Amino acid sequence: MFRMLDSVSELVYNQIFHLEEELMEKVKLIRQQITVVRSVLKSVNKTLQDMSNSELIFTSELHQILLLIHVARRQLIIGMHLLLCYSH
Repeated sequence: MFRMLDSVSELVYNQIFHLEEELMEKVKLIRQQITVVRSVLKSVNKTLQDMSNSELIFTSELHQILLLIHVARRQLIIGMHLLLCYSH
């Protein structure tokens, strides 16, 4: 009878041990997946920050170009006006 209990106990112990091993493997896998997700999120965040900085630089440079176009246009109008005035 004790031998039968020992056999059942051993079987239960082995099943519990196997389940614990499976659980530990799943926990390890989840931790690895969390690490990958964190890495991807950091990369996406860095990319978005870079894009935002690039957009600010682009906007600033675009404003500079528009200002230069405005100045050149005024100079052209003044030059044309002077030519018309002196050609008469």
